[in-house]
Amino acid sequence: MRSILAFVSAAALCAASACGADSPADPSVTDPGGALDGNSVDDGARTILRIPGSEPGDVISLRPGQPTDDGTPTVEWIDRREGTIRSVAIPSDGEATIDDIVTLARVDVGIDGKQRGLLGHAVVDGVRYAAWTDPDSNDLYIGEVQRLDGPDEFFGRIVWNAGGTAGGAVGGHLEATADGALILGIGQLTDWADDHGSGALLRLDPNGPPDQEPEVLSDGYVNPFAFTIVGDDLWVADNAVGDDTERLGPIDLAAGSDRVDRPDLEATGT
Repeated sequence: MRSILAFVSAAALCAASACGADSPADPSVTDPGGALDGNSVDDGARTILRIPGSEPGDVISLRPGQPTDDGTPTVEWIDRREGTIRSVAIPSDGEATIDDIVTLARVDVGIDGKQRGLLGHAVVDGVRYAAWTDPDSNDLYIGEVQRLDGPDEFFGRIVWNAGGTAGGAVGGHLEATADGALILGIGQLTDWADDHGSGALLRLDPNGPPDQEPEVLSDGYVNPFAFTIVGDDLWVADNAVGDDTERLGPIDLAAGSDRVDRPDLEATGT
């Protein structure tokens, strides 16, 4: 089994987490024993955590978390097959250990296929939401996940059921907008996309019922799994099919509720 190494750009995470002057000044690469196996890493990144037993594609949705009480920045991630959302405080030097990891949420997930499991998470008004494939039906669910009294007890209030999924092109990435909505990328190999005609970027009401009708922001996609919000723009990358190229481009969220077709995305290579 391969181990996954978590890398972090100190400058980027400090900007997102409002680090103070005590942040590390020399974010050099830390690679004891040559664990990177010859892969090059920019000087602005260093290893902060090693996660044993993980396979490629297990660790996804890496993002800044809430700082600790003493102001230490944290980073959060999903373990797709485990169905966990976890975080760790970023040490000023050296590396964190497995004992430093905090479990924020746990969901029972179906992992049959290359792209099922726990797929996305976002926080709106202090409430954490996630997207996952159900272990019994393989339906794609978006729901609320919050810790209850016990250390391993979590509750999932369903926000939306997207229906059935195939093993790939599921989508599932989530982002929160400034006005408190959830944006979901949904791939073309889902029941919803089959009915609609393509993958899409959808806006969901986090307080809505499971049978709510999502607002289609943009469609015509294969699998818009990688996207992020920058100001009023939603930057999205659409997965390639076969010999096609990966493409990326922006969508103007400030344009209102008018649906737009997939933008004329820039090809990024084969």
